[in-house]
Amino acid sequence: MLDVRDENGRTVIVPVAFNAKGRHATINLVKTAFGRENDLWFPLQEQQDLLVYANQEKINRWNESSGPKSLWGSNDSEISVLIEKDHVNEKLKYAGMYQGARGSFNPALNQITLTPNANISTYSHEMAHRYLSNLFELSKRAGAESTLKEDAQTLLKEFSIKSVEDWGTSLVLKVNASFKNNLPLGLRFTWPRDALRSLRCRVFLSQLVC
Repeated sequence: MLDVRDENGRTVIVPVAFNAKGRHATINLVKTAFGRENDLWFPLQEQQDLLVYANQEKINRWNESSGPKSLWGSNDSEISVLIEKDHVNEKLKYAGMYQGARGSFNPALNQITLTPNANISTYSHEMAHRYLSNLFELSKRAGAESTLKEDAQTLLKEFSIKSVEDWGTSLVLKVNASFKNNLPLGLRFTWPRDALRSLRCRVFLSQLVC
């Protein structure tokens, strides 16, 4: 559950699979994100003792806009729930495993921002977001170059999206999560088809400053 609402005012949720073995854990990439149609689903998770972590500040903010469908931030049977204090303690305990924000991309300004935490891969990471945003927006325009339209259609097909017009909040998360993780600085990743390999080269070349 995110502190975010979609264009219809529905609370956005992101399914995450977590598999822990000893000191190691595997967490899946974000496969999808969507607005939950019925807010009653959220308190139902508390009633079924499914709550694992709760940020009380964000819960209070959600309650203010959700009327009678309020959350308590605890399980009905009083099974313990991790809170923000636990998160802070873990960050202090394993400081080297937590990284601050390295960069960001603002699609409204078409602007990449690098923070003092940025490393050699940050620019490539943010360029993946920028490239996707520009590719889909420019491909909608009348008179767009055929290469742009072909690249957009290649990616739409790869991610099972019907059209550029279907490019929305959940699909942005889905495609960006996969695209940026398949865009390393080097050429280690092998795209599965000729069309994707050609697109990969154009993306790589678009990042070269000189």
